[in-house]
Amino acid sequence: MALFVWNDRVFGVRVARFDAHHKNLLNMINDLHDAMVQKAGSSVIDGIVERLVEYTKYHFTEEERFMIELGFPGDEAHRAEHEAFVAKTVELKEKLKKGEMNLSVETMKFLLDWLKNHIRGTDRSCARFFNESAKRQKP
Repeated sequence: MALFVWNDRVFGVRVARFDAHHKNLLNMINDLHDAMVQKAGSSVIDGIVERLVEYTKYHFTEEERFMIELGFPGDEAHRAEHEAFVAKTVELKEKLKKGEMNLSVETMKFLLDWLKNHIRGTDRSCARFFNESAKRQKP
């Protein structure tokens, strides 16, 4: 059963590529939750965490590239949030691989809450800038 169900009205940033990215990230968190609930083996969980970390890096790189292209004034603070999240997910991945921790409800809550809050806060303000820039660039 899904931990989280996407709702465009609540979480959409109205930038199609980034909404698609966010949906993919949330689907991976749902996959991770399902694996945890089903008591999947560590190789399954490690694989999902690896995909989550790599896709997160890809998404953040794309978002940051777009911020630079359009001259988003808050790009440094936004990038710092991304770096902190990547560091935390890499740490999670390493601890899971080394057997230093197990996937827990608290970990799942952290991942989901961080992403939902980032999307609804920082990403929304960034997306407004992206959308306003696109309107200004249309003839």
